[in-house]
Amino acid sequence: MVSQLIYILLLRAAIVFWYAVMALTIIYLNNQTASLSWAHYIKSSFLCISTFNEEAVISNGAFLSKVAFVEAVSGIILTIVSIARCINTLPAVEEIDKS
Repeated sequence: MVSQLIYILLLRAAIVFWYAVMALTIIYLNNQTASLSWAHYIKSSFLCISTFNEEAVISNGAFLSKVAFVEAVSGIILTIVSIARCINTLPAVEEIDKS
């Protein structure tokens, strides 16, 4: 179960980076230059995936965009800490075999 959660988190991170790289690639293939930093494209991809509507977040201002990004990142951190705590409370293999 824990390995499935870690797999899901890694898959989500890969999807975020994949969309950011694809956006930058499309820009460069059209002989244009990226006017924003690569971090902006990663953040936009992350917001789009975590809120399912990046336009609603961005249209309400940069502050709401930053708040949504911090909430999503803190949610991932809390998930990782919870998984680590869950792994820490699992009994050792020897204890399972003795019962």
